[in-house]
Amino acid sequence: FVFAVCHNVLLEHWRAPETENIDDHIEPAIDEPDQEDAMITEERKRAVHRILNRMKPPGGVILRANMQGFPNDEICARFGITRDYLRVLLFRARAEFREKYLAHDETDGDESSLPR
Repeated sequence: FVFAVCHNVLLEHWRAPETENIDDHIEPAIDEPDQEDAMITEERKRAVHRILNRMKPPGGVILRANMQGFPNDEICARFGITRDYLRVLLFRARAEFREKYLAHDETDGDESSLPR
């Protein structure tokens, strides 16, 4: 019964005249990023680097190593800490970074807003 209903619905669909062209709904692919988007991305990268450089040690260094993809075991060995303490340090560093980044973002990238 279900198969027959589905079959009939498909037949109705195929018999219906095409009123729309499918190409009308396809958005053109964007080959190159917009210059404004590229500038915004570059400014955000610079802001991230400035904030990381101004963070209290060891949080900034550990967060940078984590963001660069170093394995947690390697970070622990380099700083002589346990994995549990690394988790705590990363949590604190992310919270500090988030606070400074949001403060930076609210002032539209004004250098004077960053702590020295």
